[in-house]
Amino acid sequence: MKLAVCLGRTGDLINILPACKHLGIDNILVRPEYVNVLRGASYIIPNVWEGDIEDLASAVNHAKTIADKVYVPQLFGSKQPPGMPERKRVSFVQDQWDRLEPGLGDRWGQFPLVFDCRDKEREKELLRHVIGTKVKPVLLFNLKGKSSPYPHTDAMMYFLKISCRDFELVNLSYLRTDYFYDLLALYENAAGMITTDTATLHLARACPQLPVFQLRRDGTDGTLPMGRITQSYSHETFENMNVFFSTLMKTEKGE
Repeated sequence: MKLAVCLGRTGDLINILPACKHLGIDNILVRPEYVNVLRGASYIIPNVWEGDIEDLASAVNHAKTIADKVYVPQLFGSKQPPGMPERKRVSFVQDQWDRLEPGLGDRWGQFPLVFDCRDKEREKELLRHVIGTKVKPVLLFNLKGKSSPYPHTDAMMYFLKISCRDFELVNLSYLRTDYFYDLLALYENAAGMITTDTATLHLARACPQLPVFQLRRDGTDGTLPMGRITQSYSHETFENMNVFFSTLMKTEKGE
């Protein structure tokens, strides 16, 4: 058995899925509150760890009793196992991949994020509940996140309300789904998305056609710009966001 120890959180788990699929790592040791994010991937078997999410050392010791080969892509944790490699990359997303296979971080973003166990009935209900009969194009946004909430939320909310009259705004931070990947149904029916550097951003890799305005953190704890996804940084001006809105509307009108 090949097993990766990544007890959480949602964004970290989503980040390693393409690499695990590529390497044939078919088991992940995970905290129970994050199990459901793995249910959408047929190529992964979740193994539940009831211990402290910060006690990575104990989790790794347990993993070695049940698996032939143990990988440790989780970077955080107050109790680290001995001998973990130093971080060397400009972004944690590459460091996670390097811990699965040395040098694999160079290929970050080259493998697809696959959720092949989606539930169409659940997704239909989510679409009915969130989008319903809305006429305007839907613009998703999320300004929250455990590790990277947007620091000027009030100003951003005011800006969105006065600048997005051509869109129906849907605040993803208010939605609660048992299966996080169900949000892909909204992604596939939205004109675009604005999101902080959190799980909603990582999930967007499974929907590469969705235009995303990426409010990215600076430094090694930030996610790399994601390919075709429109990217920006926390210090970008609202003017750049207006350009993003204008581009979305031109696309909606077929211009």
